[in-house]
Amino acid sequence: MHADFPVVRWGRRNADVLVAWEPVNRQVLARVGSARTARTRTFAVVQGRSGTLVVHSVAPDAVDNDIGQLVADELVRPGLVGGPGAFERCFAGLVESTAASPNVAWHRFYVNTLRALHGEPDGSPRAGPIATFGQIYRHAMGLARGRSVLDVGSCFAFFPMLLAAGGEMRVTASDAHPGTVALGRRMAAELDLSVTFRAYDITCRPPFAAASFDTVTALHVLEHLPADKTVVALERLCRLGRQRVVVAVPLEQTPDPVYGHQQGFDLDRLTALAKRMPRWRGEAHEHLGGWLVLEPRIVRPRRVGG
Repeated sequence: MHADFPVVRWGRRNADVLVAWEPVNRQVLARVGSARTARTRTFAVVQGRSGTLVVHSVAPDAVDNDIGQLVADELVRPGLVGGPGAFERCFAGLVESTAASPNVAWHRFYVNTLRALHGEPDGSPRAGPIATFGQIYRHAMGLARGRSVLDVGSCFAFFPMLLAAGGEMRVTASDAHPGTVALGRRMAAELDLSVTFRAYDITCRPPFAAASFDTVTALHVLEHLPADKTVVALERLCRLGRQRVVVAVPLEQTPDPVYGHQQGFDLDRLTALAKRMPRWRGEAHEHLGGWLVLEPRIVRPRRVGG
């Protein structure tokens, strides 16, 4: 714990950021005083000698992937919490601070988010990042072909889990961060969803044989790469796919640093990238962002056992 902050319950520390849930720590803010405290609608932020204390009021039942917008808009964009990985540190801390056990907190986060991705029980529209990505995921599901899908850069693996829930495809999720892969694997097992998980950094040589999957997807991944890594990453995706490669990116003139974006895309650039793949033909289109759908000019044979 931070030496200059009172002891907190269920507090989660990541580097120099300590996150706590206000209802079980009402004495904390009173003890540090208001002079050092900056307040937003959801957070109280206290800067100390050894780091930053973030106290939030998000109820456990409200913890789902939409908290990312709160973290971005109230903490990171205003500069109340800064430094490399500020968004990720605050996000994970918020989730884990809402239960005595981090595993309980993450399980609730997954259940809440997947329920929201399936839509409101009364059929009413929902606003926010989950609603937007729900539409993106459904669009991607409609573009998938064949019996097997590899999703690259899966993060929490919501898209692979939605695919697996359909029960019609063999689904593999991958991410560059082993901790995220382990979390997704554990949550998929707890939720009885058949997803295979592999650690894979798209900038490195893939741990899969060529043409291992009918469809390869990379949804909101390429914008996180340096521009000079883009063509090589796309070549690797194409090497793994047999029938189709599906790429989705935000359409941004200026990359959003809050979410770690390093490059911007428009439809012309996506079309130009397709032309860099001589054995593939591709078309770009717009649907809540930019999409590039690539298909081989010659149908690739299915691997034995694939």
